[in-house]
Amino acid sequence: MAGEGATRWRSRRIDTHRIFPPPMTDPHARLSAALADRYRIERELGQGGMATVYLAHDLKHDRDVALKVLRPELGAVLGTERFLAEIKITARLDHPHILTLIDSGVSDGS
Repeated sequence: MAGEGATRWRSRRIDTHRIFPPPMTDPHARLSAALADRYRIERELGQGGMATVYLAHDLKHDRDVALKVLRPELGAVLGTERFLAEIKITARLDHPHILTLIDSGVSDGS
């Protein structure tokens, strides 16, 4: 009897995790899942004071791109206004030694 109850409890737990998967805490996995329809995240290139930059492949246009993602802890404290201001300035730049801004947006809170 005790063994049967334990078996039933374990099977319920497995079903629960299948229906409600635990939240993703790995930033790379979370970003990959959020952008899977548009980009394939290859690897992290580096981190700065405000953001992390990833090498990704743009699936729609078949090209490599750099994705700059605001660090979540800073977004929560500072808000997104400063990062959005940086995006607006960067969008106006045209120089051979500066990457061209292709797109911007919000996905999964980032």
